[in-house]
Amino acid sequence: MEIMEGCTKVKNDFFYNCAQINTDVSNLIGNKSYNTFLLNSKGFNVPKSVFLSTKLFDIYTSNDIANFDKIILLLKDYLYSNNFSNSLAIRSSAILFDNNGKIIKEDSETLSMAGWFKSNLNVSINNIKDAITDCYSIIESNVLKQNIENHFHSHLKIKIALLVQDFYEAEKSAVIFTKNQYSYYRGSFLINSTYGACNGLVSGEITGDTYWLNRNNSLVIKKHISKKNKMYINNFNDIVLAEVPQNIQDKESLSSSDIENLFNLGISIENAFNFPQDIELIYNPSNGWIVVQTRPINYWRDNND
Repeated sequence: MEIMEGCTKVKNDFFYNCAQINTDVSNLIGNKSYNTFLLNSKGFNVPKSVFLSTKLFDIYTSNDIANFDKIILLLKDYLYSNNFSNSLAIRSSAILFDNNGKIIKEDSETLSMAGWFKSNLNVSINNIKDAITDCYSIIESNVLKQNIENHFHSHLKIKIALLVQDFYEAEKSAVIFTKNQYSYYRGSFLINSTYGACNGLVSGEITGDTYWLNRNNSLVIKKHISKKNKMYINNFNDIVLAEVPQNIQDKESLSSSDIENLFNLGISIENAFNFPQDIELIYNPSNGWIVVQTRPINYWRDNND
């Protein structure tokens, strides 16, 4: 099932829908957004999305508040008229430029930059302006500046594109490494999973279940089932930490059919991108497994063991 469908064409350079994306605009929307477009075009189940270009970021950073506000109103009208949910995710899709004009993108094969930039989850359409400007504010972060200095040993120009998606209530979630880069069962298909939304699993705040699978036949090599006391759930225009019901805290978060579905989905996405992938997914009873985002696993660019 493909969730993203039936959106009207956008008539500006500040945001795009999937029907308007091509390689010519990929440097305006960044890798995270472009990868989402590719997932959609290849038939994977992704949330309905709209892609905010770096041109909107340029308007904001030039302090052209009047035009910025006009574009936000156009965006809100587009979201309402195309039946987007009133619960949105705003995710960074940043682009960096060195002194020679070389482009370095978030979620690239050379560097993921995972955790460097900001996302906002469960945002209402009415509050989208504040969520967007909050994502932009990361450029003033000393932590971001230090990350850039540590990796590139120089000052880089930052432009932030954003991915706006419908945000679904998650019964459970998973992070997949289609080819495990860690020393423990290196080269296996790795699944981390938990109840609720994915953000606690991604940040390491929540310890979930872990499954190591044989890439050749999808058989589980080993699994580690954790006690899962907490999970993130939707709460009005926020996501909050809540107690996992006691009767499922010690149970596996994934069924055998979940594991098989995630394996097949992960291998299909890896094949579509022709590179091992780090994939975030959520499960919603009405929509099944939804691919939130995918990025290449940097380790395998230079290592083939």
